[in-house]
Formats: sequence, structure tokens, C-alpha cells
Amino acid sequence: MARVKKPLPVWEAVPVTGYGANGKAIAKRDGLVIFISGAVPGDVADLRITKKKSKWAEATAVRIVERSPNRVDAFCKHFGLCGGCKWQDLSYPKQLAYKQQEVVDQLVRLGGLELPPVSPILAAKKTTHYRNKLEYTASAFRWFTSEELRSMGEITDRNALGFHVPGGFDKVLQVDECHLQPEPSDSVRNFIRQHAGQQGPGFYDIRNHQGWLRTVMVRTTITGECMVLIAFGEDHPRSTGILAHRRA
Repeated sequence: MARVKKPLPVWEAVPVTGYGANGKAIAKRDGLVIFISGAVPGDVADLRITKKKSKWAEATAVRIVERSPNRVDAFCKHFGLCGGCKWQDLSYPKQLAYKQQEVVDQLVRLGGLELPPVSPILAAKKTTHYRNKLEYTASAFRWFTSEELRSMGEITDRNALGFHVPGGFDKVLQVDECHLQPEPSDSVRNFIRQHAGQQGPGFYDIRNHQGWLRTVMVRTTITGECMVLIAFGEDHPRSTGILAHRRA
């Protein structure tokens, strides 16, 4: 007989008290330290337990019962899916405070060092469009969210040019806009996806290690210059035509 998987337990109305490494929030219950995705300190949340050990557990927030006063609305529509910006839903001053505390904890609690008074982290002047390089992965088998599958109807375009979904080497999320890098990054990526989908011999199949368009790297400078590096999985006469068509 096939084994029946037990439903994952949900713990209701758990106060979230702190932040841990890798953008995870922290709560404590029944002697366990719980590392949470999708919550910020100060939230009260219903948690779905995804992994449980003797002293710690991992969980995903499935409902925010009470919003933290430090919670803010994420400005990117891909937030929570691509994994690129883990703290968009936490106010920036609190981000700095928790990052600083993490550094101090690493040096004092784990490293055993005695530190002098630590100066506050200097805030960045720009909190969006500050990166000068991004690399996007192409996939012939785009990863869809449950909401997309319910609303899209018949799927006619499975190509993706975007970021890997956290924990999935072959799951690539189509990225329409990204707030990490200034223009022309979005325009370049979206043009290459559209043109390669219409004119090219196909996007890369990550699982089977075959296909044409594989990765796109975009570098921008403060002087307005831009460099685009495209990696192909196999030779094809149209490989040199993408940027030539764009320049024309």
C-alpha cells in the first residue's frame, strides 16, 4: 500500500520575535526555535511547519494574524518568489538594525570576541536600482505559480528569462521587472526573451542540458554604458543576430 503523507501541521497565532540568517524570521514555541519564511519581527502569524527537529523547526507563514508595526508593503510584484530581495517587507531602518545585530552575534556569540562599541551601519543612499550586474537564466520550461496556473488558461509560452526559485535548480521564474538594477536592464532582458522566443531555435532545457539561449548577463555603469553577455548552449547562425537586430 502507498504511504499516505501526513498533512503538515499549522501552529496558529505564533508571535514572531526576531530575525535570523538568510532573511528568516524567528519565533520560539514549546522549546523549539522556529525559522520562518514570510514573516517579520512583530508579526503574529499562523505557521505551517515544513521541517521539525528536536531543538529547531522551519516554517512558512501562511497567514498574518497581526501586522508588525515595522512591516511595509513590498514594491516588487515578484517578491517572495524569486528570492532576490528577502527583506522588502521590513522597514529599511529595521533591516539595518537586524543586519548589524547579526554581525555582532557572529563575532561575539560564535567567535568569542570582545568588541568595542559598534558604530551604526551607514544607510545606503539608494535602496533600489543600486546593482551594476545581474545574471538571468533562460529556461524552456518556465516555473508557474499556482495563481498563474489557475488564471492563464491554455499555456502557449513556456519560455522564461529570470531568476531561479529558491531551492529549485531547474525552476526559473519569468521576471518582467526587477528593482535591483537600473535601465536598460529590464528593456534588454525583455527584448531578448521576446526576440529569442520568436526567432531563435529554443531556450535551454536545464534538466537535459541541451538547448540554445542559456544565460544573459547585463552590466551597467554610472556613466550610462551597458554591456550584455549572452551564453548559448549550442551553436546556431542566429546566435549573433539578437543584439545586431536590437542595434538596428
